[in-house]
Amino acid sequence: MKKILFFILPIMAIGAANAGVMDIYAGATGGFGYKSNRALFEDPAASEDRSASSFGVVAGIDIPVFRVEAEYNYITSYAGDMGLFLVNGYVKAPIPLIKPYVGLGVGTLAGPGEAYFASASFSGEAEEVFAIQAMVGVQIEIPATKLFVDLEFRPMYLDGVYKVVGETETQNRGFWHADVRLKVRYVIF
Repeated sequence: MKKILFFILPIMAIGAANAGVMDIYAGATGGFGYKSNRALFEDPAASEDRSASSFGVVAGIDIPVFRVEAEYNYITSYAGDMGLFLVNGYVKAPIPLIKPYVGLGVGTLAGPGEAYFASASFSGEAEEVFAIQAMVGVQIEIPATKLFVDLEFRPMYLDGVYKVVGETETQNRGFWHADVRLKVRYVIF
């Protein structure tokens, strides 16, 4: 929580100084893509890429060129289910209606997940799992409403999320996830 306040409070102060420029919003996301466990197993025949889906909620602060948000995201796939908590930062083009943007987010597991591999289990300690994601997309303003729709591509890497138990040692392994997401945001005030 302290980390979130560290990012959000300075932006709120800037927004207060420029009344009417800052928007506070909440929204929901949904996406479809793939999840790869290629780094999980040493046997290439056991490595697979398969489909995955994600959904979540967001809340944040939007000022003309920058946006900061907190995100809870739930990913489900053939390899396992997990919840993630992330803090995202975006830079967007200051043009009306349709704004291209890029972003970066960091976070961790929001709790224990569930793995579907016989030889792998989720790491039980969320503080050991680091997640990083990049976003590129467009923000579309719906005229005469308080709604914004984002369409984005998001690759994500989670480091150390699986513990793979071998004959001689246990190793922490990560995985890649990538999806195309639709995000709908409503400006609260």
